[in-house]
Amino acid sequence: MALDAVVLVFLGAFAWLGAHRGGPESALRLFGLGFAYAAAVIAGKLAGAPLAAAFGIAGWMGGVVSGAIGFAAAQALVELAARRVRRSSEGDFTDASRVMGSLCSVARGGLLLLPLLWLATFTEGVRQSGAAIDLPDLSGSQVNRVTAALVGAGAERLAEGGDRADRVTARLLARPAATIAAMTEIAEDPRLRILQSDQGFWSDLENGDVAGALARPTFVDLSRDAQLRQRLADLGLVAENSALDAEQFHDEMAAVMTDVAPRLRELRNDPEFQQLLEDPSLREKIASGDTVGLMLDSRIQAIVARVSR
Repeated sequence: MALDAVVLVFLGAFAWLGAHRGGPESALRLFGLGFAYAAAVIAGKLAGAPLAAAFGIAGWMGGVVSGAIGFAAAQALVELAARRVRRSSEGDFTDASRVMGSLCSVARGGLLLLPLLWLATFTEGVRQSGAAIDLPDLSGSQVNRVTAALVGAGAERLAEGGDRADRVTARLLARPAATIAAMTEIAEDPRLRILQSDQGFWSDLENGDVAGALARPTFVDLSRDAQLRQRLADLGLVAENSALDAEQFHDEMAAVMTDVAPRLRELRNDPEFQQLLEDPSLREKIASGDTVGLMLDSRIQAIVARVSR
């Protein structure tokens, strides 16, 4: 697989570079990368929402941009420290120092590649879902499998005890292909399609009558399906207990819909959203049931992010 070969060449180059930098500098750069990732996470959490609001972009995009700025700033500090270490060593390394430098540099190279490799894994998931069939086939890559396992284990651990957004994000990080496919399958479920076309259900929600909306036969029939509830739980959209108990599923959905109802009213009255609905490409996605395409549309994301604030 070409991707695997590229990764091996990349790590080989880092091993050579680490041997020439020596152990102290390579170790500093390795731990500095961890520091930079931590800075990116903190910057994304603290500055993501304000940045998105200031520039009118989706919340996740604000987090990515602010995280990238935090990462770059931290890396700049690490680079300054590494140059000081390099000047103090004067390139006089023992064999042990060179071996340590190679190992630390390879580890650093792997950490640098991890986000890009996960993006490749996500891209393969999109291709397998059928949302973009022109993407390259990466299904035979061993590197992709290892990346998915590593990122997945970390994401599942971080999502423990988290809310719905944390659970869904963890599933998407851990199993992008399976998660995208499952989301598409659920969106195409006949009962959900019937619920989507139930104007009475959405009218009740927009008017704030959550109890009336959830009492409609279209929702009641859906909520009694244990298999569908379990599929929603597998995606993190509902808690595991809701998959086992229809009443708890109802109560969780009531809480969600109570929060969603005023946003639906705002969205219905949003002139930008109404204008967007007239876009031929968007209407084609809606008509074809291209849920993934709608979710990935930056214009939809920006409007939803604004309404959700």
